[in-house]
Amino acid sequence: MRFVALALALTACGGGTTVVGDIDGATFGNRTKAYFGGEHLIIIDEADCIELPWVAQRYFDGINPFEGRTYTALQMSERAGEEPTPGVYGLGNDSPVKVFGLNGMGDDFDVHPGREGSIELLEISERGIKGTFEIAFTTGGVAGEFDAEFCLNLL
Repeated sequence: MRFVALALALTACGGGTTVVGDIDGATFGNRTKAYFGGEHLIIIDEADCIELPWVAQRYFDGINPFEGRTYTALQMSERAGEEPTPGVYGLGNDSPVKVFGLNGMGDDFDVHPGREGSIELLEISERGIKGTFEIAFTTGGVAGEFDAEFCLNLL
């Protein structure tokens, strides 16, 4: 699958993106948006596409890639080099998708790998991806739906 970035959100500007639950106590704000590009799909609060060139395949606890910002994000990235197709993708060692919960708190940063759950891709086009998700973390979990728009900064 080739998601560039996926951000799951409580309320997206473009409509249709909702997130309930939390990632280690952090919840999504009222300005949450979803974006995709390349290998990633990201749902993030308080950020626009132009601010996302920092999205990566791996992160390190304690080093906030979105310097100085406070945010909550859900990132889904592909493991294989295939184009995404509609369907349900479970999490696990054999899954083509890996999921991270990202909590940025100023200069602090925590990464929470998704432990269980699934992502369902319902519609895929050059301009957007629509789907649903339910993800459990060691502490917390989120569920919802997304309507991600293409973001060039995720390539």
